[in-house]
Amino acid sequence: MRRRGSVRVVSGDQPRYLSRSSVPPYVNHPARGMRGEPEAVDHDTQEWLTLQAHMRERERRRRAWEPIRSDLLTAANLLVAQQITRSSNARVLERFVARLDRNLR
Repeated sequence: MRRRGSVRVVSGDQPRYLSRSSVPPYVNHPARGMRGEPEAVDHDTQEWLTLQAHMRERERRRRAWEPIRSDLLTAANLLVAQQITRSSNARVLERFVARLDRNLR
């Protein structure tokens, strides 16, 4: 970390402070930024953090889906085995589960 005048520079980029008015979202001088807020991370780091958050959320959803998926497929097989519904109805449910699988990838 180095200083540019009275402004601390965290990276080689221009400093980024949260704007008081939110438009633009960041400003390059602390006097125009929100009082008491530290310098924001550089753009590349923010992109990386955002990507990591999206990946964690996708994984959380996938883990939550697994037991539901298993229950749905088990129920479809049970309904067919007990002759409560036709196998074509069970295949509709299986295709629906497969479509949800694709959406969660």
